[in-house]
Amino acid sequence: MWNVRQYLLSQWEHTTVPPENAHLQSENDWRHLVLNAGGQHWHIHLSKKTKNGRKTVNYLGRYLKKTPISGSRLAHYTCGATLSFTYLDHRTQTYQQETLSQADILRRVVQHIPEKHFRMIRYFGFLANRVCGQYLPKVYEALKMATPGPTPKLYFVQMAKAFLNVDPLRCVAVWRADDIHGGNQRADGAGTDPQRSGDRADEVREALTGGRCVRT
Repeated sequence: MWNVRQYLLSQWEHTTVPPENAHLQSENDWRHLVLNAGGQHWHIHLSKKTKNGRKTVNYLGRYLKKTPISGSRLAHYTCGATLSFTYLDHRTQTYQQETLSQADILRRVVQHIPEKHFRMIRYFGFLANRVCGQYLPKVYEALKMATPGPTPKLYFVQMAKAFLNVDPLRCVAVWRADDIHGGNQRADGAGTDPQRSGDRADEVREALTGGRCVRT
């Protein structure tokens, strides 16, 4: 910590003060900030190395792309007051339930929203976006590896099936699967045209897997 503090103290002339720290007008203000922060007690936790790297990558992937809290974890909602949800306590390996007010849950969710233009994933070295096209083929050549072909585009339906085990094409909020494929009778006695339902299902399926919009 001492080395870090000394480095920060020496960087005043090369530091661009962000707007939220506009009150730092002089080097004395900067020293006061650094020294006070250095005197605080910091809790540093370094987890043990995971045994299964694939599980770690999947966890990080879900964290980067999914919402902070999934709908399946919501336990109870009191209209206009509180929201209860379940979570896994990694220390005890047990599921716990917590209840928060609407304002508190929003504060926690907002913490996960990145700043505008913030890159969640960054590459460096020969994988940096600026130079990967130039250096990556040379890396494959040096390692005597075959250059991989273009990666096929992955659509929402495939991702939902692979990572969530959910088929969005069978969502009951859009249609009933038996109505689409079988043309069953509705509760009011009116029949469903199998041909028309099948055509509509094919149209929606093509839109979801091919990136084309459907007018409803």
